[in-house]
Amino acid sequence: MQRVESALRRELASLGEAARRAAFARLPRLASAMLTMEARGLGAPSVPHFFARDLVRISPTLSDDLLELYGRSEQVLANRFGFFGETEEFDAEIAWEPRRGRAWQVELHSFDYALDLALTFRISGDERYARHLRYLLAAWIASNPPGRAVGWTPLALARRIRNWVLAADLSRDSFQADTDFPRLFGSSLAQQVAYLAWQASWLEDRRARLVTSRALLLASRTFSSGRGVEVGQTAHALLAEAFDDGFESFPDHPQPLRQFELAAACCDHVLFGDADDGTNWAREQLQGALESLEGMLHPDGTVAMFGHEPLPSAEALTTLFALGAAELGVPQWKDLAGGEFGILPYMILGESGRCRFDELPHESWHADTRLHSESGICRLGDGNSSAMLICALPRNSPHDHRDLFSFELTVYGQRTVVDSGIYRPAVGADQEDLAAARGHNVLLVDGSLPKTDSGSGIQSRPVDESDKVQGLWLKLGRDVRPEELSPPESRGRPPGPRGSIEHQRGCFLVEGRFWVVLDRLAGSGVHRVESLIHFYPAFSLEVVGRMVVAKSGAVAVRVQPLSCGDANNPSVAKCRTEAPGWYSPAPGTRYPSQISVFEWDQAALPCVLGYVIGNKPDDLTNAQVCVASTGEILLDLDGMGYALGIL
Repeated sequence: MQRVESALRRELASLGEAARRAAFARLPRLASAMLTMEARGLGAPSVPHFFARDLVRISPTLSDDLLELYGRSEQVLANRFGFFGETEEFDAEIAWEPRRGRAWQVELHSFDYALDLALTFRISGDERYARHLRYLLAAWIASNPPGRAVGWTPLALARRIRNWVLAADLSRDSFQADTDFPRLFGSSLAQQVAYLAWQASWLEDRRARLVTSRALLLASRTFSSGRGVEVGQTAHALLAEAFDDGFESFPDHPQPLRQFELAAACCDHVLFGDADDGTNWAREQLQGALESLEGMLHPDGTVAMFGHEPLPSAEALTTLFALGAAELGVPQWKDLAGGEFGILPYMILGESGRCRFDELPHESWHADTRLHSESGICRLGDGNSSAMLICALPRNSPHDHRDLFSFELTVYGQRTVVDSGIYRPAVGADQEDLAAARGHNVLLVDGSLPKTDSGSGIQSRPVDESDKVQGLWLKLGRDVRPEELSPPESRGRPPGPRGSIEHQRGCFLVEGRFWVVLDRLAGSGVHRVESLIHFYPAFSLEVVGRMVVAKSGAVAVRVQPLSCGDANNPSVAKCRTEAPGWYSPAPGTRYPSQISVFEWDQAALPCVLGYVIGNKPDDLTNAQVCVASTGEILLDLDGMGYALGIL
């Protein structure tokens, strides 16, 4: 039923968007006149004080952040814009539809840089920044009539409205000194709000709905008379729907991005909402959203690289946790914020907010074990500086990364095993390399993955034996045939029979220092099985017998293969040309990752295959795995026996 409703909503959204585009393309004057009438119903804008007025001075400890902010603003003063590692410099006239990818254009029209200019003006008092801000806003208004091109798509429109309103608050003195600009700005802002409110109920993209909620919330405070009340009600309804729908309703975005957007929307409703209009509910939801976001982080506070879209930046995460710490009084979030009350949190909450933040006791945050996760990411943590994050959410669209059951690993504070990340949010040869199965730490049978469609839910069973073993088994909800993601690699051997194969993956932390990954394959026939591991670019790999040694500076880990059943001993290949690896920690950056591939040429199903990662070779040499008569998986490691359960 849920899938039918989702399909219906997509169809309605498509029809609604098509109708709007057709109206503005074929009858631009009539459509604009109707939009102008809707905008007039909002009344005259009056930007409230969203930012604090008890500001004294930016902390000297934030000098590096200030320099970075000033640097970004200077780039904008020169009409130089950079997104996803690509920079475009314009002359006096901005080309709002440059020959760049659509995602790049969305960033240009979203105006995050407007907030940078306004912050720099508010801090420095230098009129150049406010003057250039007014110029950019006026240039956009003149060049982008309603309802046309990228600038009026929901995500760009919502982000731009929010940025413009906040920038108007920070630059209010300069705006009001220009006698003509407030009218131009207010008229355009009203049209944009009316257009966004018009399409809010048809939005299928859940991220766009959350960002729309944030934009309409600020718009309702700016247009507080007339239809502004209705706009505010829509903003609250969109946020409430996100929690009613649950995570499964966000199929097109990676898990950390979903949770970040939920938390950010809640934070806006807490900070900028009307105290009598759902703020207490938003505070409760913010608490839960930030707690869930915690469960997706590595020990260094960064997010796992699962998914196909750019993830929140480190600055965005620390800002969110700093605001959450000051508002909700959670000491561990102060640690996640780096112990610093950043520029934006200070500008929003002022001296009183900084005092609340500073008065929180220092409590270190640790990436603990989270075996139960509605978000689709599970974590095994040693409570100190090592953790494994596992992706447990199936593919939902052809553009999704094939990273089901992939994982990332941090050992002693250093990222060791990585997922591919995203080079840039566009489909192309490079992007396909990252999204393909070989870009992830997964198991391949005859060159393929088990099918990962949205109709096959994920089953999980935690394994928790105090300090001895922590982990979980994961499997698809039903037996499926393997899905061909790439042609079987030809090496003079035919692929195995295409029968039904059931795949289970288990990830475990043993004795707080051994990381075990096992794959149980149930089926029949003899197959070629490969298990891929992508190491952080700084690692060099060396094959020593049947063991892989990965070294980077003072950190060295050993990986020993495990097998049970009729599988042959594995052969290990390093950086095979047919399995190129890339690691993209941020959009626009890409490094070749070092890949180890454990390969079983003639694996007779059923069998259990995998590997153990540790630091000392003597502890791993005699590692063995077997299946008891009860079906339970048993591990013999470092002279000790461990029961790993079974799903």
